[in-house]
Amino acid sequence: MNASTAEDSTNYFYSFPENRIELWFLLESERFLHPVFREFYKERDVVREERRMRVESSPQGKLVEALLATAFEAHPYRVMPGGWASDIDNFREPEAEQFYRKYYTPGNITIGIAGDVNPAEAKRMAEKYFGRIPKGPTPPMVRTVEPKQEGEKRVAVETPRNRFWRLRINVRRSTVRTMPRWMC
Repeated sequence: MNASTAEDSTNYFYSFPENRIELWFLLESERFLHPVFREFYKERDVVREERRMRVESSPQGKLVEALLATAFEAHPYRVMPGGWASDIDNFREPEAEQFYRKYYTPGNITIGIAGDVNPAEAKRMAEKYFGRIPKGPTPPMVRTVEPKQEGEKRVAVETPRNRFWRLRINVRRSTVRTMPRWMC
């Protein structure tokens, strides 16, 4: 198993032989039914180390973090998926459990299966195993609307390493159709 986190999702990757797909449905649905946080602090430390490696020790990571924090004034996208170092350091197991129960609900799950699998059989197993999970409320959508940007915003991060630049253009969804294709 491996995992990754993006702005709007947490992704779990598994590789099983075709004849073990039912085992995956059983194990993964059990994880949603009865989550266990026994190695929470160890995993939190892994996230903190990944942040040190990808953001704090990387000129590009520092620039992207500063760029997001500047480009977005109000929207949660202003914070990178792992959060700020102090957020990670102060994150505790009860908060993780609360977050899990709020967002890891059947209405918020998407399952993708690739390989030599019978789709009808996969659907039957999904209904059998994931159908046991109580529906629960749908997580709230982000209601924050980014305020209109009144002017140019610039970010510069000085480092003794190689030069790197990145351009970000924030666009309201209604204007995307009128922009040149290369800008979308």
